[in-house]
Amino acid sequence: MNKAAYKQDFEIRRATVNDIDSIQNLLYPDYFKETVFKGLTYNAANTRLMIEGYVSQKFVLVAETKGEIVGFAVLLVGNTYYNEIEADVEFFCIRSDYRGSALARALAGDILFAAETFGATVFYAACASGIDEHNDALWKNLWSKFGFKKLGTVMIKGT
Repeated sequence: MNKAAYKQDFEIRRATVNDIDSIQNLLYPDYFKETVFKGLTYNAANTRLMIEGYVSQKFVLVAETKGEIVGFAVLLVGNTYYNEIEADVEFFCIRSDYRGSALARALAGDILFAAETFGATVFYAACASGIDEHNDALWKNLWSKFGFKKLGTVMIKGT
C-alpha cells in the first residue's frame, strides 16, 4: 500500500471474504438511503452477490477504524482500446461521517497506488450513483487532489 505518512487511527487493507457482511452493512442504509434514485428498491441478496463478485474477482480495499469497516474501493485494471493499461475506480464508498477526512484520502491514494503498481497509466474515477450536490462536491474535491479533472457527462433515464 501507499507509504505516504498519514496520522493513522485507521488501516487500509485488501478485502477478504470475511469482510463481505461489513461491506454490505456499509452500503445499507447509508449509501442507498442517500441516493437520489428514490424509486428504486434495495435488494439485499443482489447486493451480497455484487460484493462477493467484487471481492472474489477484483481488487478491493477496505478502510477500517476501531475494528469497523467505514469505507471500501473497487479497482478494475486492464487493457481496453489502447496499449496502455487503464484503471477504473469502479466503486468507492465512505461512511458519511468519514467523508472529507484523511481516511477517505488515504483510501483514494492507496487505490491509485495499487493501480500504478498494476501498471496503469490512465485512471478513471466516475461517479454516477445519484449522490446529492454536497457529496458530488466532496467527490470532485477528493479526486482533484490526486490530479483528476472533469471529463464527460453522465446521462440517465428512469428513476
